[in-house]
Amino acid sequence: MFLISASLKGPEMYEIHTSSKEKRNSWMTHIRRAVESCPDEEGGMFHEPGAEKRLAEATAAKLKDFQERLDMKDDLIMQSLTEKQQFYLEISEMNGFGDHSQGSRI
Repeated sequence: MFLISASLKGPEMYEIHTSSKEKRNSWMTHIRRAVESCPDEEGGMFHEPGAEKRLAEATAAKLKDFQERLDMKDDLIMQSLTEKQQFYLEISEMNGFGDHSQGSRI
């Protein structure tokens, strides 16, 4: 049996000898399974059934986690800005500028 490996480094040919037709068929099955479970060098896509779906699900889960973490940071920023706004309001009231709570901006 001949095995031709095509990669970005260039094609290579291997000659594989087995002692029987059954062993040859067994080797062919193992080699096919190995090829199907490996990522494609050029696109990074998987040939294994369901691998694309698992990759998409993992990516979606990571994105959801990032979004939740960003939302938490947004909440912290909002809290800090609200506190800062309150400090400026108190400073302005101490300096006699009156109540600016209605239209106050940072």
